[in-house]
Amino acid sequence: MLRVTTIIALLLTLIAPSAIAQDDITIESQLSSSSAYVGEELTLQVLVRGADTAEQPEIDFPDTLLVEYRGVSRNTFSSTRYINGRQTTTRDDRYTHTYRITVKENGLIEIPPARLTINGRTYESHPNQLVARLPQLADTDAIELALPDRPVYVGESINAEISWWIGGSTSGFSFDSSIFPGSVRVAPGETPAPNGDQRAFEFLGDQTIGVVEQVIRDGQPMTRLRFSLRITPARPGAIEIGPIRAVFVRTDDFNRGRRAYAESDPVILNVSDVPTQGRPKDYNGLIGQYALRTGASNTSVNVGDPIELQLLIRGDEPMVALRDSLNTSTLEASGFRVSPDGWRETDRRRTGERVYTTTIRATDASINAIPPIELSTFDPEQGRYSTARSDPIPLNVRAVRQITLDDAIVSDQSSPVSPKRELERNHNIVWAHPSTNQIIGSEHRFDLIGSLRSSGVIAILAIAFGVPLIALGWRVWFTHHDPDQARIHRAWKQARSLHAKGEHARALRVYAGALLNADPDSLTSDDLSRLSASESTLESTRRVLTLEESAHFAPPPARSDRPAPDRRILHQLRREARPVSKRKGVRS
Repeated sequence: MLRVTTIIALLLTLIAPSAIAQDDITIESQLSSSSAYVGEELTLQVLVRGADTAEQPEIDFPDTLLVEYRGVSRNTFSSTRYINGRQTTTRDDRYTHTYRITVKENGLIEIPPARLTINGRTYESHPNQLVARLPQLADTDAIELALPDRPVYVGESINAEISWWIGGSTSGFSFDSSIFPGSVRVAPGETPAPNGDQRAFEFLGDQTIGVVEQVIRDGQPMTRLRFSLRITPARPGAIEIGPIRAVFVRTDDFNRGRRAYAESDPVILNVSDVPTQGRPKDYNGLIGQYALRTGASNTSVNVGDPIELQLLIRGDEPMVALRDSLNTSTLEASGFRVSPDGWRETDRRRTGERVYTTTIRATDASINAIPPIELSTFDPEQGRYSTARSDPIPLNVRAVRQITLDDAIVSDQSSPVSPKRELERNHNIVWAHPSTNQIIGSEHRFDLIGSLRSSGVIAILAIAFGVPLIALGWRVWFTHHDPDQARIHRAWKQARSLHAKGEHARALRVYAGALLNADPDSLTSDDLSRLSASESTLESTRRVLTLEESAHFAPPPARSDRPAPDRRILHQLRREARPVSKRKGVRS
């Protein structure tokens, strides 16, 4: 009985820490504000304590919010307290997940709890509630949304033209509260004709470029922001687009700012399915007009050699269903073996282009061309299907003899087996090394002393060691017998040391003073004109010295206003300038 009790106690001791650790895991969600205007940005933070995981929690955000996950950070805080005279240290180790939230609609919005599953157990935070309201409507502003006045097909990308007449001084505007159903895809459109100044801004997370221009509306001069969007419907039927809403800060004549908004009327978009009559068998929903061009890495190959085939496609963005419409059926039908990966998309070069590559191999020498690549599309403007094709690529394929098993049989058991020759030692030629005994017993042993006495080795050693010694001796003699050169040499060493410490002006003074045979402290920027250097080098040197001189009579500039010194000036001065004789020097 005692043994059983001991085992149970030991198991409880091992299990208790993990149970306590799991019970210490908590999730807390914090919203930066419980009320906000439509279009205003808020921050939601989810704090995970006691868990050693950076996994992102699950939150079912409502459609009335535009949410962007900003990442996770880990923080550790320690605090010490004294309880009944005993020191207690508490450690708070947590992961913080941050979300940027933009309110799209007014009303009461509930954010569900954040959920995180750890070791099979799910932990939840409390939900959050947010009261969203619209700011004041700006009755002097107007926004218009214009869609094509014709039938639109599923998968077709159309241009939506948006114009905002701005009725006053405006800043900090946002279109993120605009309403789009989930059955359409929205992307930035083409930049309008440049009748004014271009303006880049964010629209639903994507950079959009519009044009700001001065126009007349109702007899009054106004500022208009004009831009376009690409809208792609994903289902047939009547789809309501909009309103397009701009939330901004309006400043009055007394420079007081208030939040306001302007919005367009919603527009109904009638969407139809593409017709079934005349639909190709390989059609997969691609709509628009496209142009194809192919290129091959090699056009003269053997049977089975790899050929890298590149396909360039030009068309209107966003090219929905393009990837699903590509196939390799024409290549396979023409006798090519295609890579199992099929078409692989590479980095796009510019908007309106896609580049795909694949690897093909010719299986027969009778193949004389790479066939055109075909793409079945539906042209919404003409209301019919069409096929875009690339040009064929001429190909020269050389036959390769295939070796079969019969070719590998050179004799049968009935034929006499030729006797095997015993292995022989290679002759002592250039690539055959003799044995160790032959090396030791050879009359031509390696003689180190004799090799060093040869004329070739003596010449190499004389060049390798003699030339540097002669140059060093000449430099020492020249410096010793020419005091000016010795002085300039010492000044250069000192200037280089000051330059390394960041004292660029002092370094230039020391070296230029040595060249001019002048006192460095009394040297001015005007004295540099006596040096025989280029004007750009002298001007750069004057600029450094002038900046240093002005610092004695004016307060030092802010760190951000100080010009960064050019570290190459000192070396350029040494390469170009020559010393000035004492007769022409500057008196100190």
